[in-house]
Amino acid sequence: MIKVFNSYNLNRDDVINLWMSSFGDTREYIEFFLDNCPDYLCVEYLIEDKPVSMLFLLNGRLSNGKSKYLYAACTDSEFRRRGLMEALIDFVKIHCKDNGYSGIFLVPANEKLYSYYSKFGFLPSFNKKSLCVKSMDVYSERFNTSDINRILEAKKKLLLKIDGFSFDDDVMKYTIEEHIFNGGFVFLKQIEAETILIFYYFDGKDIVIKELLTDFSDISCIFKEHFGNKSSENIYICAPLVYNSRDIVEKYTKCGMYFPLDEKTSDFLLDHTALYAGMYLD
Repeated sequence: MIKVFNSYNLNRDDVINLWMSSFGDTREYIEFFLDNCPDYLCVEYLIEDKPVSMLFLLNGRLSNGKSKYLYAACTDSEFRRRGLMEALIDFVKIHCKDNGYSGIFLVPANEKLYSYYSKFGFLPSFNKKSLCVKSMDVYSERFNTSDINRILEAKKKLLLKIDGFSFDDDVMKYTIEEHIFNGGFVFLKQIEAETILIFYYFDGKDIVIKELLTDFSDISCIFKEHFGNKSSENIYICAPLVYNSRDIVEKYTKCGMYFPLDEKTSDFLLDHTALYAGMYLD
């Protein structure tokens, strides 16, 4: 039996146990998500009143149409290869279409899952660049901020210029809170009418950038002038959107799939070879 739950009626302990056994995340992280992420739905396949397969749906948008983000999809190891996840996906397609959503976005964790979700009609429509920037000279922490509302407003303005998937404002605010909760930092600097916004964390001696948004066309000059660390060996940019530069080596990788629920969205996807995918939840 398939049922839909929200934060008020979720069978919380059962969900946490299934999530932990499937992904290995800490209970602390899962509880942070359940307590703070707004308006999520948990779609569960129940056997004897316990979830053995589940997924979450979060609110987003694509090309001004309402979309859902499919997250934390998993099945108990004892119940795999029985078509339970396929049944959940078929259910949410109907649920989302009936509730006026234009499509469903997800981020497969590996190449095998891209093949898996393609069987259900999901299309790879999003790319990111994986870059390595060498030998930064300047780093100024005074432009770091944990002001959630200021970060949110800056990000919303930058996203107005970009076609692609993004969360709605409430979930976007949660992703910022989660990034900081997980030990991440936010670099925000406004230079006259232009803005640079960087979500990053430290991995040993390296800096890993999870998302970069900026008005500037020359990312190289921005890094050299405003962002770097003498103690870091490299800066890795694993971001949905960055700009071209002669000083960085580029590599595109897939970072998301979309299932269109109406003809307008299908046509939109056909017209775009690579869309922005936001700072999605891993």
